[in-house]
Amino acid sequence: MEAILRSHTVKFLRGEIINANIKGANIINYYRNKGVQINKDKLIELMLEKEPHFKHIKMSENKRSIGGMKGQKDGLSTELVVKNYLEKNKTNVLKFLKKKHNINCKDYICLLVDELRKNYQYTNSNLPENFKNRIEKYGKPKDNKRAADIVLIAQSKEGNMYQIKFDSKKISTSDSQLCCKSMNTFWNKYVDKSLLPSLQKYIDYNGKIRKFDKNHKDFEIIKNDLWKIMQNVKLNLIKKRDDNNELYFVDYIIQLNNNNELKMVKVDSILSLFNYEPEFKNTNFCFQKYITIKPHGSSRRNPQISLSCKIFNDNELSFCL
Repeated sequence: MEAILRSHTVKFLRGEIINANIKGANIINYYRNKGVQINKDKLIELMLEKEPHFKHIKMSENKRSIGGMKGQKDGLSTELVVKNYLEKNKTNVLKFLKKKHNINCKDYICLLVDELRKNYQYTNSNLPENFKNRIEKYGKPKDNKRAADIVLIAQSKEGNMYQIKFDSKKISTSDSQLCCKSMNTFWNKYVDKSLLPSLQKYIDYNGKIRKFDKNHKDFEIIKNDLWKIMQNVKLNLIKKRDDNNELYFVDYIIQLNNNNELKMVKVDSILSLFNYEPEFKNTNFCFQKYITIKPHGSSRRNPQISLSCKIFNDNELSFCL
């Protein structure tokens, strides 16, 4: 049911809630009065609580929505495959924890962040007490947009607890999206507002035609401002994803390749790529050939940060588990 609801627009979901005429106070106004933001996740949560009222809703035929749902389904499948790999290849994981984090690990568990979000109480109740307490220290993820997909919690032989967090990417011959944020939310919190006009010029379209190119009259200004912007937002945008719960920050980007090898890139190494001035390639600015800043598209004019799949072949930045 959640997949069906997520295929529809916020406007459609609000209309369905109002039309359902659920007994009691108007749900949307009730939550607005409590100061709770009514975004798509909240609407879906409310509708799932009253699921019988919405059984008539079918999957949206909107091509963009269907494509997004397919991408999300593929992503969740990849997360599960990587989680299973981490659980089955215990010897390699123990070596990784010792070599990269100096942890003499006694035991560890792997959890899907999305599973914690959907079934927090059930998932946590089935964990050994020491791991359960670790999860409860941080609590439930606030939504399905956290930076990490998988959390590995390790207990050392000395009894100390640690967590290592992963963002899994499926095998691809193109770029993977690291994150995408609207101009009016995340960016305005962290960026000097005098720099934002340059970002707007960079992602602007005239209809379906991109306005920015190498001949833009403000090319050098936009380039320099974009570099400054990324220094301000890179940590929160990529590693923390505008969250204060460090259990769901991300430490590694990982990919299980066709040779059944788990390739890993440390997020701190990715952040260091922004220390160098961007270069203009094709139609967008790139940082050290692996990070691209570009508009999400003509209809959704948000800044998008993408990671090249080629980074997993760079022996200086990546390694195998």
